[in-house]
Amino acid sequence: MRVPAVANPWMVGDNAPLRELGNFLARKRAAIRPEEVGIPLTPGGKRRTPGLRREEVALLAGVGLSWYTWIEQGRAENASASVLDRLAQVLRMTLNERLYIRRLAGLDSKVPEPDGAVPTSLLRPYVDYWCAGPAYVIDHTWKVLVVNPAARLVLGLRPGTNLVRAVFEDATVAAAFTDVRRAQEELVARFRTHTSYYPCDERVQSLVRELSDGIPRFRALWQQHNIAEDSCGDTFLETEHGPTLMHWTTLCFTERLGMKLVAYHPLQSPGAATDAAGAWIATQA
Repeated sequence: MRVPAVANPWMVGDNAPLRELGNFLARKRAAIRPEEVGIPLTPGGKRRTPGLRREEVALLAGVGLSWYTWIEQGRAENASASVLDRLAQVLRMTLNERLYIRRLAGLDSKVPEPDGAVPTSLLRPYVDYWCAGPAYVIDHTWKVLVVNPAARLVLGLRPGTNLVRAVFEDATVAAAFTDVRRAQEELVARFRTHTSYYPCDERVQSLVRELSDGIPRFRALWQQHNIAEDSCGDTFLETEHGPTLMHWTTLCFTERLGMKLVAYHPLQSPGAATDAAGAWIATQA
């Protein structure tokens, strides 16, 4: 069988992403059998094209044949999200594939509702192997999924805790920060920036409503509309040795999962780690 010809996807040019979009659609079209989408085969009939024909994809997606042909040829500079979504449905694309073709077309490719259904057993090594200090993984609503021993001892975090809620309502978590009011301000600013990636996610919206209704200080901070990148920073945490300056870093999993690993380490010489971090390091020696 003849596979549809495609252009070199790595050719340099202004419309290279559109050519790659066309190539990808052609490959997906060739991989779909007509009977999979309800197109009956004529008994004894032969098809020169493997998979679906262009006109069949266009008909099933409710797109004009000429317009679909232009998309495959890399000539459609303003293909809409709705058209691409219909094509993705006909060609049975995965979520990652749907986001991929949106990016190639220069359209919004944010995940509307992350799929964070990952067994905690797969996440635990990411925090357990971090020996320098507290480490934890949160989902896209900032619910804590897994923690290492240092995060339990220093930050008072437990799986199932919502990090944003805890810094306001959990006395143990709040007491971990030398300047808790500043920590609250910074956390809300980071969380507000984070929510912009999920503007239509009901779980995020519901959490913001609950916190705004139940925690006056959160509501006041939220209404200030301060934003801050959730990447890295420094903060003082309370330890057995008193206020200890810690550096934290956020590492993101794939956008589809919507999870983050947050890891801390003391900004001191390696031999002057915090009480919990030092104890954790000792257990690994």
